Amino acid sequence: MNDTGKRGKENSLGKNLKIYRKQLGYSQAKIGKMLGKTQTAISEIELGKNLKNVKDINAMLDIFKNVTYDELFNTDRTSVYISESNDEKLNKHIEDFEDLFAFSMTDYQKKAILINLILKIYLDNELSLELKETIKNEIKKLSVI
Repeated sequence: MNDTGKRGKENSLGKNLKIYRKQLGYSQAKIGKMLGKTQTAISEIELGKNLKNVKDINAMLDIFKNVTYDELFNTDRTSVYISESNDEKLNKHIEDFEDLFAFSMTDYQKKAILINLILKIYLDNELSLELKETIKNEIKKLSVI
């Protein structure tokens, strides 16, 4: 990646950090404290002046629970945050199909395959009015978080 690409990615991180921080109603000082950084360091990150390490990025993702790496950096990929309870359910389903997965697959790969298959089945079928209403109610619950 050239320098321009790195700066663009860093700038995306800074802009998105600011957006998600404000959505939570947090000041730079509060986020700084949560990350073990100063308010000035957070300001520099938001301005794209401060290079982050993986530990800092993981800590940010822990604060912004429903934000993925891809969202934080505006990548061209799509990833999703999986809640702890959904991750446990997903692991149980993977166990049901364990003998069908290739031996060399990682747990992450198995989850990605299963999520995509569930999504495909879901999207390929017409949703009942009842299911649509359930989805609407779940989205409303998430909107108040």
